[in-house]
Amino acid sequence: MGWGISSFKFIFQALSVGMFKNEGMWFQAHNDWLQVLFEMGIFGFIIILSFVSNLVIKIRKYFYLLFGLGMIGLDMCIHFPLHTIQTVLIVIAFLSYCEKEVRYGV
Repeated sequence: MGWGISSFKFIFQALSVGMFKNEGMWFQAHNDWLQVLFEMGIFGFIIILSFVSNLVIKIRKYFYLLFGLGMIGLDMCIHFPLHTIQTVLIVIAFLSYCEKEVRYGV
């Protein structure tokens, strides 16, 4: 079911007692997909994936939009972009542009 939004920094420390010595405190998963899975559980993760799948279906005709979405998804695997405000604004702008392209065409 998940542990709740923004609970990773508290719950992971309790779950990992004695497992990661001298590693320090971990406040986030450093991977947006794992963070969503940990905090929202399987049901929340399925909701996020259904949103992304719906977006892929809508923009499937536009290769450059699919490429941009793929780059954002890959960045979410490596870095932790959606927890910095400037990146969230870029993602919102990208999603708005996708919506404009789908509605009004090129």
